[in-house]
Amino acid sequence: MVRARPHIPRGHVGYEALKALPMVLEDKPLPRYASIGEIDSFNAREQWRKRGMTLDEVVRDMETTHRRLLSFLRIVPPAAYASEGRFVKRLRLDSYGNYRKHAAGLLSWRKSRGL
Repeated sequence: MVRARPHIPRGHVGYEALKALPMVLEDKPLPRYASIGEIDSFNAREQWRKRGMTLDEVVRDMETTHRRLLSFLRIVPPAAYASEGRFVKRLRLDSYGNYRKHAAGLLSWRKSRGL
């Protein structure tokens, strides 16, 4: 049974976006990572919290979160996407813009496990 890097399905496939984007649309302030020890602490905590997940569980969680994010994005008013404003910046930060930051680590992890 393969164990996976557990913070991937939450922080990097939309879980944080699902929490933050509704707040952005309501023009509410967002919690700061500084309050939890910066982004590296956040990633470490998420990794620890989901450390027992199998690769199948990680993929299932990632796919479910991705579907939820897409459903949410379909009902967002078009004006939210009209400029490089707060909504688009946050969406990029919590989803597609973050993938590249972790790609090398994921490839190394896969290689170390013969995947």
